Amino acid sequence: MDIMDMCNNIYYNQIINIIEKHKKLKSAEPTIKGFLYQFLVTLDKWIQMFNEKKFFEIYPENWDDIQIKLEHKTQYIQIKAYDSINFTLKNKNFLNSIKNFVELYIKNKMESNIEFIFHTNSNPGKKEDLMKRWIERDLTNLEKKEIYLKISEDLNKAIAKSFKEDEKKDIIKQIIKDKWLDFIDLIKLVFEGITVDDGKERLENNILKNIKSMSSKYKNCESIFCRLLIEVIEKAIKEDSKDKKLDNELMRSILSDSEDNIIMDLEKKLKCMEISINDNINAMSIKHSEEHREIKKELTEIRNKQNQNIEDMLDIIISSKQNIGQMPYSLNLTEFFKYEEGYGYKNIKNFNMWNNELLKKNK
Repeated sequence: MDIMDMCNNIYYNQIINIIEKHKKLKSAEPTIKGFLYQFLVTLDKWIQMFNEKKFFEIYPENWDDIQIKLEHKTQYIQIKAYDSINFTLKNKNFLNSIKNFVELYIKNKMESNIEFIFHTNSNPGKKEDLMKRWIERDLTNLEKKEIYLKISEDLNKAIAKSFKEDEKKDIIKQIIKDKWLDFIDLIKLVFEGITVDDGKERLENNILKNIKSMSSKYKNCESIFCRLLIEVIEKAIKEDSKDKKLDNELMRSILSDSEDNIIMDLEKKLKCMEISINDNINAMSIKHSEEHREIKKELTEIRNKQNQNIEDMLDIIISSKQNIGQMPYSLNLTEFFKYEEGYGYKNIKNFNMWNNELLKKNK
């Protein structure tokens, strides 16, 4: 099965269209590649773990891009798909991922039965020797401390932006400083070293191959692929964590059905999801229109108020000019300070038509 089979599959193209709309609702990313890559990684792991016949629960878009509960540990996976980036220790996207891992580390009470995975199609920078040794899981304690010194300032800035309370920020910074050697050992870096398109193709082919190996009864593996992928996306966009679960039981329930029923179910889910996302887009459009009307109304009120204040100031200026000749040595400015803050003497004196004359009279 080659990649062209998936690219020409009508269901797959419908899914890509749904992802495109989902992206518009959730992200400012310029393309859907990152979303599709993430969902394919999730599906690949779901099938792989199902075939291993061990306990697991996968929660897409839950606390992190992917959360996986295993029998004796929990994994949190960050997926980054870029063609134009070779990652460095000080790269903003990399540091944000480490910052997210810090928060999850503390949420999990700094226990050792967790694993953080930074997964990208990309490469480490050419001069990033420490990052390369980190990828190989071959860091000495001295090198781990060196990494901390390199990223601690930027990491602390990222942490500071996430928390309002100064006391909490300081506590978290101190925890990471004290527990750094334990924390860094929990982080695994996965760099595939290929383009996003090549990574997508590799995942698609691997998923199709595994579907074939799971059962010889399927004549149309691409449709089974799409049925499982739409399940991943459906779970990912759920709001409640308990509704996101992908596990052995769900996989068995899908695959135990006939191929015709699986395809019918796929078509139904595609239609429902299309309607749901379109409804969300329409609701967002209405909300934005209402917000625009409110903003326009507020701006009109501000403009009308400014116009009225300008008219009031002009009345004061005209009155003052009429009285200047009668007050050659002094001018009582009390009336100027009756008006709202921001429209008193400091603003009025900027009107050149009377300012210079008034200042001369007041000397």
